[in-house]
Amino acid sequence: MSALLLLLAGTALTGELPPATPGLCPTDAVAAAPGVDTETALTTHVAELWGLAPRVVFMEWGPGQGEIPGEAVCLRLLGSGAGGTWVVEVSDGEGLVRRRARFGHMEHRWVAAHDLPRDHVLAAADMASEREPRWGEPRSTPEPEPGWTTRRVIRAGQPLTSPGVAPALLVESGWAVEVELRRGAVLLRVTGESRTAGSLGEDVQVRLPTGKLVWGTVRPGPVVEILPQQER
Repeated sequence: MSALLLLLAGTALTGELPPATPGLCPTDAVAAAPGVDTETALTTHVAELWGLAPRVVFMEWGPGQGEIPGEAVCLRLLGSGAGGTWVVEVSDGEGLVRRRARFGHMEHRWVAAHDLPRDHVLAAADMASEREPRWGEPRSTPEPEPGWTTRRVIRAGQPLTSPGVAPALLVESGWAVEVELRRGAVLLRVTGESRTAGSLGEDVQVRLPTGKLVWGTVRPGPVVEILPQQER
């Protein structure tokens, strides 16, 4: 068993641990920059993991025993990080402390600048930018932009997020649409009738010339692509 495993064996999740071997960082730990306080080093590390600027990341310590070193030598995050929470292992070269900590960030979002009716095409004047604190990692959601359409009434200050807003409709119900059917290496093109409306990347129902109703995906053009599994 390695010296590090012997060092950590039998220790509790929180509280002070036996002294660490000076200058030794676990392989999955990061070495803190000299002269940087522990919290700054931690938020900088988490910011790198999340792809954010360190200035927008913040943290809070959970309850526990043991004094957190003011300046760390080694830092390690234990756990999945769900909800922005890890068990943080801090070493100052003389001892180890583990403490639960929660991390968050200032999240940018778009909100309605004023009340917006249903089926309204967004303009720049309809959108306002704001920041709010949020625990956990950034959400990977597409940002709205001018040209998107509201799918419901949105009040001033409410977030402009799906499904309340969506990219502009490329296909309307009742339209004649170009339909592509893929059958192995063969690509068939026919004209069908859309039975539902949809934006780029959304699924719509179309009626084929045979009268059969199938679902397909809206592609640029616009074209509705029918895959074999959708045709059944």
